[in-house]
Amino acid sequence: MKPNTASLALVSALALVLAPTSSPGSVMPSSLTLGWGLGRGLGSSRSSIHVPSLSTTWPMGGRVALWSNIAYMQEQTGGAVVRPAFAVPAEGHGFFPAAAPAHRTYLVPVTMGLRAYARGPETKPRGLFVEAGPSLAFARYGTQHGDSHSAAMGGFQSGVGVRFGGMRGSRTELGMSYHLAEVFGQPRDAIGSIGNPYEVDVSVFAAYVAVGLGD
Repeated sequence: MKPNTASLALVSALALVLAPTSSPGSVMPSSLTLGWGLGRGLGSSRSSIHVPSLSTTWPMGGRVALWSNIAYMQEQTGGAVVRPAFAVPAEGHGFFPAAAPAHRTYLVPVTMGLRAYARGPETKPRGLFVEAGPSLAFARYGTQHGDSHSAAMGGFQSGVGVRFGGMRGSRTELGMSYHLAEVFGQPRDAIGSIGNPYEVDVSVFAAYVAVGLGD
């Protein structure tokens, strides 16, 4: 892993650990939001990935809120059958080669940061918002030997969206988010994006829709 990305991972993880766990006056979040997104850019994944998430906010006064988010991502490497334009079968074999075994990397980034709204808290926060904060991701990856290992990653998440009222007191959010993370150290024999020392391990853009309750 490159020195600059290693420093980013370490600083992000420390900032997340030292971040406050609640806003003044309440340990309970003022809102709870469940989201579902589609993302692109996770290593060798050529198709879109699903990004479910759960976020909470605590008001801090004015147009700013403490914001946390936990998401889930999965990268699949291999498992595709390469079909040549033409092939002559060898004796005792089929036309096409067998599919390569599929390897999956599971990622759970946890973020703690700030969200700022364009509209004030006179009633409830609505309209345009931006959010950002450091993250600590937990990963489970496969190796070339067929086993699996765990790893920790440091990074950050940022996003922009719009919030508006929904049915029966609920609210809806539409937005875009960006996840970046680098693994601590260099996993040996890892398959997938975590195993590439010359590229960013996780760099995912996702568009999402979310429904929540609370302020």
